Amino acid sequence: MLAFRLRWTTAWLFPAVATAQVATPTVCRAPDGGIGSIGGTRRAGLVGDAVVRHREARREIVIEVGPLDLPAGTPDERDLPLAKAVARLPVSGWVHGYRLDLLDAGGTALPRSLLHHLDAARPGYRDLFVPEPQRLVIMGAETPEKTFPAWMVGVPVRAGETVVLGVRLRPVPGRSYHGVTARLTLPYTTRRPDVEVHGFRVDVMFPAGYVEFDLPPGRSVWTWEGSPGFAGRVYALAGHLHRYAESIVLEDVTAEKVLYRAEPGRAGARAEVIELPIKLLRWGRGYVVRPSHRYRLTATYVNPTPSTIAGGGMANVGGIFEALEPIPPLHKAAPSRGEALSCAEALPPVGQRAAASGGADRRMGP
Repeated sequence: MLAFRLRWTTAWLFPAVATAQVATPTVCRAPDGGIGSIGGTRRAGLVGDAVVRHREARREIVIEVGPLDLPAGTPDERDLPLAKAVARLPVSGWVHGYRLDLLDAGGTALPRSLLHHLDAARPGYRDLFVPEPQRLVIMGAETPEKTFPAWMVGVPVRAGETVVLGVRLRPVPGRSYHGVTARLTLPYTTRRPDVEVHGFRVDVMFPAGYVEFDLPPGRSVWTWEGSPGFAGRVYALAGHLHRYAESIVLEDVTAEKVLYRAEPGRAGARAEVIELPIKLLRWGRGYVVRPSHRYRLTATYVNPTPSTIAGGGMANVGGIFEALEPIPPLHKAAPSRGEALSCAEALPPVGQRAAASGGADRRMGP
């Protein structure tokens, strides 16, 4: 029965929520004073406060990051500005879906192709494979939106919980956008679902720091290998790659079993990645990952140009899992409701790397 119910579960669902009025978001300001423009701003230098709305009648949490100005252009991936914002969830319960809308200053919907990625991290909760914040939602332009039946699955969240959001937009040639807002909508229920899940990711650049990497000419293979910090049942997986990616594979090295293998779907003159498949493990019954096993993520790129592409590569797999034992806390507990969260706590310095849970960060050239 559980397998049937989870057969419709899609990867990158990582939400849950529940109770009262909107909490005041934590305000974190960058030296430049805010998030008014992302054009020409240094990477990870934009920090602001997210707008949080509680649509109680519709059982939705709405989190907005912006307004952001997006100049025309085609910068390389590493130079794409990253806007970060901090907010606290207004209710407790279980999030059972997600939707992202990009809007201009007049409220008109913009194409999803402008999104590079959105990442919503939970500083108070540990990820499955590395001691870094767990993901509530992580999605790219190729990630499908999804809402699941409230009784089926959901991610538990609590009122006052801190969420750190990162939004990166993708400039397009010949057109600029003013006052762009990224609006994340999270439907929730106050009744516990059949399966309580959490979000996680595995990245070839683990344990932390830059997730983009330079692509040398020709073929290059990028790998990470490690073990989870605790046992969990993984139900669904989906990947994220950049242009010139050939494939991505996640495998249980100990059991000699491939868990996820994908080749990207492409579109347009630049052959941008627009689709990666979502896989339900064992037909929705899930696959147990254990600290005693080693797991390896491998991404292959083929750069057809004669030059190294700065920040041209990225490779990760994300999914949902059910914890089979207590999730260990991070090295520092999340601040309690009403407690200030400094910029340094919410957004660790770029390049800061934590020790992986028995993992190793390896990058191999052609």
